[in-house]
Amino acid sequence: MGKFDLAKRIPIGTPKAVSEDQTKETVAKIMEAGQKTPDAKNEPPLKDDERERALASIATCVLKAKNRLKNADPAKTSEVLERVNADLDRVWKVFADDLGWEIQDHTGKDYDYGMALKIVTTERKPGLKKERVIDTVKPTIYSRNKERIQMGEVVVGTPD
Repeated sequence: MGKFDLAKRIPIGTPKAVSEDQTKETVAKIMEAGQKTPDAKNEPPLKDDERERALASIATCVLKAKNRLKNADPAKTSEVLERVNADLDRVWKVFADDLGWEIQDHTGKDYDYGMALKIVTTERKPGLKKERVIDTVKPTIYSRNKERIQMGEVVVGTPD
C-alpha cells in the first residue's frame, strides 16, 4: 500500500510477552503517525481517501497493540502496560465514537469461503471441525456511512 501503511513498519507478530520498551516504541510510532502533517512546500494535503487509508493503518496498529497487551504474560504486566492499554482504549474510542468507524476483528470466528476477506495463509489446526479465523492480520473497517475503508486480511485455520 502507500506511504501510510504503518502495519508494514511495526512488527505484528504475537509474542508471548511484550516488554515495556516494545510497547513504548509501538505507541510512539502510532502517535507520531497521528501527528504528522504534510509540508506545504513539498507535499500536497491529503485527499479524503488517503486520509481514510492512513487512519485505517493506525487502527490496524492499535488493534495489534491491544491484542499484544491482551496476550501478555500476566506476571509481567506492569502499571505502565495498564496505562498504555488505557491510552489505546481512548484511541480506539475515537475511532468508534468520533469517527463512527466499525473495526472488525475476525479472530476466533468461523470462516466461510464466501466472506469478503482476504486469506493471507491457511494453517492446519488439530481439533478444528471447520475453518476458523485464527489471526486477523488487518481488520475490516467500515466508515460511519457503512462504506468499507479496508478489507480484512486473515489467517484461516483448517481442520487436520
